[in-house]
Amino acid sequence: MKKLLLLRHALPEQSSESGEDIDRELSEQGHAQAKTLGKTMRDNNNVPDFVLCSDAMRTRKTLEGLGFDNVRTEFLNDLYLPSARNILDAIHDIIDDTNETILIVTHYPGVLEFAYKMSGAITKFTRGYPECALTIFDCDVTSWSDLRPQNARMDSFLTTKR
Repeated sequence: MKKLLLLRHALPEQSSESGEDIDRELSEQGHAQAKTLGKTMRDNNNVPDFVLCSDAMRTRKTLEGLGFDNVRTEFLNDLYLPSARNILDAIHDIIDDTNETILIVTHYPGVLEFAYKMSGAITKFTRGYPECALTIFDCDVTSWSDLRPQNARMDSFLTTKR
């Protein structure tokens, strides 16, 4: 059984120095969220073997804040404001089957669309998909290229909101 960890970036600043959305940094609260979630993930044995991360500054900083050192990571522009299809295509095309636990760090609304399509559990997401929220899926596949909604089961949905 493989495990898919789906994460929305932590709380960003409202704007960036460049004025570009892709360059927004994390806020002080966002840094704290990432650190808290990283500890929770480690405490619950949810440490990835491989990470696919949007190339936006806020996703990079969220990943850094989780504190997973020495985890192979690929940064993709296709995960910046993606559709659910973009996320699934990245998993199918990039993830090596030797990776048992993968982490996807991306953005709203694609992260919500993907979580809903994979789980079918709209009631879990009635309040959206907050910053630094993590959905954990157990995936009954031997190859990531076989991942589909019918072979993924939502295990849990974690947030750093109180």
